[in-house]
Amino acid sequence: MPRMLIADSDGSLRDNYHHFFADHGYEVESVAAGLECLDQLRRSIPDVLILDRQLLWGGSDGVLEAMRDDDCLRRVPVLVTSVAASAAGLARLASPPVVETLVKPFSLPRLLECVRFATAQGQWAMRNHALTGVAGHARAEGDDRNLQEVAAILAATRDDDCLSGHIERALRATGNRALREVDVRVNEGRAILAGRVPSYYVKQLAQTLALGVPGVQHLRNDLDVVRPS
Repeated sequence: MPRMLIADSDGSLRDNYHHFFADHGYEVESVAAGLECLDQLRRSIPDVLILDRQLLWGGSDGVLEAMRDDDCLRRVPVLVTSVAASAAGLARLASPPVVETLVKPFSLPRLLECVRFATAQGQWAMRNHALTGVAGHARAEGDDRNLQEVAAILAATRDDDCLSGHIERALRATGNRALREVDVRVNEGRAILAGRVPSYYVKQLAQTLALGVPGVQHLRNDLDVVRPS
């Protein structure tokens, strides 16, 4: 289960985010101020951080500065949110660990889309960091076979991430809200669809669209049909 930290001074927004992402399979923690955010980050590193620019006690700038100075925290992907009145300076924040900036108001499905992208980016960065370390050791030891294996893993991971993105774009292109929220995972060309849809027709449509993406070798359709009450 991916872990998320929400840092926003607006209590109603924190609650909305918390319930929405918990319903979509995330383990959610939330804080209201910059110092709390840093304390929580150091206690338990999340897979993604949603950080409001107007956060109490230092705003987002202090949190980001501390993250960039920490070898572990600098790899946590961050989504920075801001009200329109303070959006002018968002562009200067768009450097690692920030992967996306959003101006309020925005829809929760749009935020979910950004979170999924950020989480995938973070997972890729962590895998790349670990495998690069293994590759460096293999190179130092003159272990060409191990080095080739690591290179193959890195290439396959990039292919899976690319394929996942193509499937998500195919689902989003329908304009169907349920399809936009489908969770897509790919491992060695094998795609898995997860989440909830309102009908068996939509479930079958998701499967047909995913199988139509070049490169999908196998597909497991784990979508649950939950009819609207």
